[in-house]
Amino acid sequence: MDLHPDVCRFAGNLREIERLLRADGSLFWADKVAMTASEVERDDGHGARRYLSYLGGMGSLLDITNEPLRELIAKTGELAEELIRP
Repeated sequence: MDLHPDVCRFAGNLREIERLLRADGSLFWADKVAMTASEVERDDGHGARRYLSYLGGMGSLLDITNEPLRELIAKTGELAEELIRP
């Protein structure tokens, strides 16, 4: 199955975030992002919503990362929002 280019870009961003989190030793978040990337790669529409749920509140994905990674995480969140817009 061929995914829409925006979905492919979203999945690619998730895999890059996963890689950077693993390199940083943030295995809890790396595993969550990997699970979400797998959903997206299977064309599961819940992946974008699941990713967005990681970004809010205390202890969120944005709280534990360095600035360059935080920017990629936020940019990927914007892409997720675009994907779920009707």
